[in-house]
Amino acid sequence: MKVKDNVYFEGPHEKYVGELHLERYSFNDRIALSLVDTSEGFAEPIAFCTVCVPGIPLNEDQVIIKNYSENQGMLKSLIDQEIIANPTSYVNGFVTLYVCDLLIPIPE
Repeated sequence: MKVKDNVYFEGPHEKYVGELHLERYSFNDRIALSLVDTSEGFAEPIAFCTVCVPGIPLNEDQVIIKNYSENQGMLKSLIDQEIIANPTSYVNGFVTLYVCDLLIPIPE
């Protein structure tokens, strides 16, 4: 479900602009965010902003942001646009993930 237009992600190689979509992970109902390009009349995924790690505790209005590999820069982009705030880092294996408060309204 689209929750915000004209969201940008300045990645390691390019700047992308698209719609922010909010869904739910099927196995635990946590919030899943993705950036989608609809400029050609169909939905083309740009990036999955979040990951689901069941072992990391979250409040209902929190998400885990993936800010490594092809998502490098995602955390800053979403903070700058006031979509998320208050990142807390968690080391999970070889990567650092960020638990953040979601600032946009969560649709019912």
